[in-house]
Amino acid sequence: GPTTVDAGVLLVDGSLNATDVVVNGGTLAGSGTILTGLTGIDVNAGGQLAPGTLGGVGTLTVNAFGTEVNVADVASNSLLFDLISPALGDRVTLTAGSLNIGTGVLEFSDFAFTAGGLLAEGDYLLFDGTSPIIGSLGLSNGGVVGGFIGFLQLADGGNDLVLHVIPEPGS
Repeated sequence: GPTTVDAGVLLVDGSLNATDVVVNGGTLAGSGTILTGLTGIDVNAGGQLAPGTLGGVGTLTVNAFGTEVNVADVASNSLLFDLISPALGDRVTLTAGSLNIGTGVLEFSDFAFTAGGLLAEGDYLLFDGTSPIIGSLGLSNGGVVGGFIGFLQLADGGNDLVLHVIPEPGS
């Protein structure tokens, strides 16, 4: 049956198989693998998604089995990503299924970025997909992270969501 996270932390460092995950409160975290059922993963307002180990970086791998990882309804600071360098940071890898970001609702303020040290210019891969992302970014897709300006952008033909960091005073 489905797995519901209403409080606390569900830390997936091994594997969670054949279950849909609904995050209403609390946090879905880890560097393991989730093989979903027929409806995928829903992170709702009040819930948080934190790929990687708590306090460290890592990749949460999701096989959404032809369904979605839905982050369209998250609240501010609900997507928790630790960043160290463009090559090393938290990410969610979707080996099957699509990321649903809603139409114009996912924005920079929905993320809480923790910069481990001085960030470098470049693209930090947040969601690495094999299918096109469903939806479009909201208008407020930029902000300050680690003392630099960053913008959320779609990449890889619309399959990936990245944070593009620009060192100031550049533009």
